[in-house]
Parts: sequence; structure tokens; C-alpha cells
Amino acid sequence: MRKLLGRLCLFLLPVALYLALFVAFEPYNYFGLRAGATDTNQPIYRVRSYLQQPENVIFLGDSRMAHLDMDLAGEILGTPCSNLAFGGASEQEMIDLFWFAAEENPNLERVYLEVSFYTMNRYYDKDRAGNIRTVAENPLAYMLNLSYNLEMLANLKNTLTGTAPVAGDTETATYTPADYQDENGNPLPYRRQLIDYAATIYGVVTSGADMPADPAEAVAYMTDPANIELRQWEVNTEQLERLKEVAAWCKENGVELVFVAPPVEESITDCVLEPLGIGEEFAAVLDELRATGTPVLDYELGGGHGLREDQFFDGFHIDTVYGLPQYTATLLADANAALGGNG
Repeated sequence: MRKLLGRLCLFLLPVALYLALFVAFEPYNYFGLRAGATDTNQPIYRVRSYLQQPENVIFLGDSRMAHLDMDLAGEILGTPCSNLAFGGASEQEMIDLFWFAAEENPNLERVYLEVSFYTMNRYYDKDRAGNIRTVAENPLAYMLNLSYNLEMLANLKNTLTGTAPVAGDTETATYTPADYQDENGNPLPYRRQLIDYAATIYGVVTSGADMPADPAEAVAYMTDPANIELRQWEVNTEQLERLKEVAAWCKENGVELVFVAPPVEESITDCVLEPLGIGEEFAAVLDELRATGTPVLDYELGGGHGLREDQFFDGFHIDTVYGLPQYTATLLADANAALGGNG
């Protein structure tokens, strides 16, 4: 028996050592045993953090909501906040995570929930919230997940080589006249990066687009009304009804809810929303949400965010240094006003 136990211990020793390495170097501080996480932007980190410390004010959305500084938000609101937003989140995933948060925290007080033309597209359909929650609640599922093991090994390598992890939450830049010119020095209608990003979004909401490489020609292509036949965008009516259910639940349970349509830079309006007729249809979506009695902060179509062009990193994302603090303060002040001055 002793020999058997000895062999078993010898067999399990490498497993135990690997698990110890995993716990020590997994990038999301899943077990709460270290001072902090290497990567705080991923959904697994944010959902797991909420399970460990569910705050009464939450933010839900994609990368545009995910970039908000929760320390600054907490300072402005006078209460800690949880950010359950993550890059690439679909409207379905935001709603699923709302129900998760409501289930986990019976003291939920306020919800900022993103609603965007981009995420309300029927063709933008992602359903990962269930898997994220399973992994967040099940340590074994986390430890056996290949992707997280590869990330752990990468983090271990970075630690051993002294390589700093890439900061995924910083999007900032300053611009020169060359950023507003083509290769021949001719002025462009928008900053080159804004044109490139508008072309990317255009490709997402169309099918079969043949985008010219030249930036000026790309703008002419995107603003051509004839290309509306390429549009691949329809209102996701299923998620719209689910948003109304969220609004009804919040009203019934005394939870303050604000729908937020985040800002887009003018190039997105001019090159995507208007020529493809998306803006008008999305405006009807926002009207239906207003009809629930829930405040809707429409920075996407209605403006009012007060941001300059150079405060946008690209057509969707606000510069995290030069624009995001201002927008965060505007968003929270507007929400407080819409909710009657609470908070």
C-alpha cells in the first residue's frame, strides 16, 4: 500500500506543480491570491470580480463602455461600480450579463446599459455569456480551458523574460497635419485613421463591399447612396423585446436603468449611418425604448457629448487620455439629470 501511495504521489507531483504554476501566473487573478490581475479587460476577469464583489452600480456594453474608468466613475457617483462590459460584446450578451448581475446581487441600484446601432444589428449575433459565466463560477473549467492555459504560459514567459504585458485599455495618440493628408499631401475629408475605421465598420454592416484602398476614394465609395443595396443591417427585434423586459423588471424592482447609445465620430455618421439608412431605423429603436419610460442618452445619433474630432482615437473609441475622462463625467452627469438628480 505504501508503495502504491508513493507511486501515486510521484505521479501527481508534476500535476500539482503545474497547477501551482497556473494559480501563480494565470493572468486574471481568478483565485484572488495576488495583488492584482495582469489583464483586467477580459470578460472572465470582470465576471469573476463581480462574483467576488458585486457592486450596486453596473455598466454593461462593448469596448466603448468597457474603457470607462471605474475609479473615476466611483469618485463622481460616490459609490463603487462594477464594469461588466467587454470588447466585442453583442446586445444579447449584455442582456444576459444583466440578468446574471441581477441574480447575483439583490441590492442592485443602477444600471448603465449600452444600446448601439452596431450591437442591435440582427447579423451581429454572439452568444458567449453562458460559457463565460460557467468558467467564472467553475474553477475546474477555468483551469482545464486551453486558451487560459496558453495565456498563463505567455504570462509566465513575460515574467521570466521581464517583458511587460501589452496594455490593452490604452488608446491614445496625438496627430500631425500628415494624418489628414493622403500620400501626395492632398487634404483628406477625415483623418486617415478615421477613414480606415469607418471602412472597417462599413464592411461589417454590408455584404460584398469592394472598398478602394485609396482613402479619398474609400470615402466616395462609402457615401455613394447606390451602395445601400449592399447593406446587411436589420434591427434585432428579439433583443429589442428583451431590452423592454429589462426595463420592465427594473421599474418593478426599483432599479434605476439608463440606456446609453455611445458617441461615434462624425466620419461614422457620414460614411455609414446616413448613406446606408441605418440612422433613421436605429432612431426608431431608441424611440421604442423611450416609450418604456426609461431614460435614453443618445450620443450616437443625437450628439451632445461635446467631444472634438481629435478626442476620438477612432470612429468608435474615445481617446482614453484626452477624451474619456470628459465623456465619463458628461455621461454620469446626464444620467443623474435624466434620473431626477439621484446619485
